[in-house]
Amino acid sequence: MFRKHRSGYVTAVLLSVVVIAVILVLVFKDSLISMGSGGTNQFVITEPVVQGDLLVTVTEDGTLESAANVEVKCEVAGGSSILWIIDDGENVKKGDKIIELDSSTLEDQIIAQQNVLETAKASKIQAENDYKVAVISVDEYKNGIFKKEMTDADTQITIADENLSNAENSLEHSEKMFRKGYLSELELAAQKFAVKRSNLEAEAAKAAKSILQDYTYKKMLEDLESKVVTADAKRISEERSFELESNKLTKLESQKKNCIVYAPQDGMVVYANSKSRWGQQTATIEEGATVRERQAIIKLPDLSQMQVNVKVHESKVEMLEPGLRAIVRVQGQDLKGRVEFVANQPEQGSFMAAKVQEYSTIVRIDGEQTGLKPGMTAEATILVTHEKDKLKIPVAAVVEKGGNFYSWVDLGGDFEKRPLSLGASDENFVIVKDGLTQADVVVMNPRAVIPEARGDAEDEGESSSDKVTKFGDTSKAPKVDPTAGPVQKKSKKTPGGGGEATKTDYKKKYGGSGSKGGGRDMSAMFSGMDKDSDGVLKGDEIPSFLKSRVDSMDSNKDGGISKDEMTKAFEKMRSGGGGRPGGGGRPPQQ
Repeated sequence: MFRKHRSGYVTAVLLSVVVIAVILVLVFKDSLISMGSGGTNQFVITEPVVQGDLLVTVTEDGTLESAANVEVKCEVAGGSSILWIIDDGENVKKGDKIIELDSSTLEDQIIAQQNVLETAKASKIQAENDYKVAVISVDEYKNGIFKKEMTDADTQITIADENLSNAENSLEHSEKMFRKGYLSELELAAQKFAVKRSNLEAEAAKAAKSILQDYTYKKMLEDLESKVVTADAKRISEERSFELESNKLTKLESQKKNCIVYAPQDGMVVYANSKSRWGQQTATIEEGATVRERQAIIKLPDLSQMQVNVKVHESKVEMLEPGLRAIVRVQGQDLKGRVEFVANQPEQGSFMAAKVQEYSTIVRIDGEQTGLKPGMTAEATILVTHEKDKLKIPVAAVVEKGGNFYSWVDLGGDFEKRPLSLGASDENFVIVKDGLTQADVVVMNPRAVIPEARGDAEDEGESSSDKVTKFGDTSKAPKVDPTAGPVQKKSKKTPGGGGEATKTDYKKKYGGSGSKGGGRDMSAMFSGMDKDSDGVLKGDEIPSFLKSRVDSMDSNKDGGISKDEMTKAFEKMRSGGGGRPGGGGRPPQQ
């Protein structure tokens, strides 16, 4: 990040380096060791290995909310508008009136529906009467009309038979009288015709009875019974229509009742205003505002049951699980609690927010509380684990190289490299399972004072071919002409202005790797980590023991760690004061 600087600024920077070095010596209360050759001195910060307890915790800020939160929603179909609403923040009792919605449209719909219902009722009554008439008609024909018609047919047959018998007797008498000469031939013919007519009438009467019994009865009965079925279907249809229209009226009347909303429980009124992911207000609850059906209007939190909704950084969320104990600090008081829920998906961040994944975690506060209100800011400290009577060293004394962890032990002027097997860690210390004893004294700033601690992976036995293998198949990579010289990069000016300075020149001047002489302080320690000399530690430049603390150390939220940010974080770490840099972690095991 060095661009054009004036010489006066360079002088100020050098003076600040000296001041920081003096402060580090005073703060850390460590031994000041002279090392190097030819009278060259370097500041070496050391710390003894200690044995004791280690509390691994995760501390995050959150917002208080009720654990028993009841939402009061608009139950009016199609929505409505707010005529009156109780003041936000008002404490209410169960059954108190809290909302009145506009019911004028519903009242008009109710009157119209009442008219429709009366019409449906008239149709229903008519259909029921038609059905009853159809049923009676069947019984009337079977047991009344048909029997009468059968009797009439039998009567006609009897009369025809009697007429035929009389005609035959008359013909017999006429034939006797004709033989005696008392009747003419014409009169005898008339008598014969009378017999023949009576015979035909008797046959017709019998045929009429047969037709009535075999055909007319079945036809009439089928017709009447079909009318019964039709009338019954019509009756059922009209009854269902009436029931449907009645239900519509009932719903409208119920929705009219829903326009007056009463508190379902005791609590404090909280307007259900909402915002979009861009931070814009999407729903404003106030008198005159239009609300949708099923839209939340008011929240009634139970203030006796409270919890904290905290957003945990993705580097720490794997440490958490339901049931872990916690301390919630709010309004100057510490309350006990436990982890109730840990989300398995990150929260949807704001459009303008940095791309940092955070997971919602619910910490339930024990017992009933008073004096707490939703929306208050709270700090939740979650106890992940408690390591008892373990060897531990400051995290700054650990260097990660090639996936392994190392520390350097002070042997009275000489330094011995020790491979470490590590356990849990917090913001300040890390458990040492193997590699050190309680009698050892470790170097706190190895990268600043020990060249080997600043070496690359090849110093740990990784060859150039091993490095290339990491890139996969390089046979199809574009070829570069080695005779064309190095690729020209944008030059970097020296802090003093004038001329160009390479990365190596800069490290030599300000105490980087490979130089001897000059003071070794926090500036030199930072420079040893800052591989590209841009003034900010990012990506692989950040040691593993600091990666879980980037979020807390990065005060300006630019995704990296500046020298000032690291200095302040280490000062807080050493002093053990509030605002510790980041949450605990579990370094990878060796």
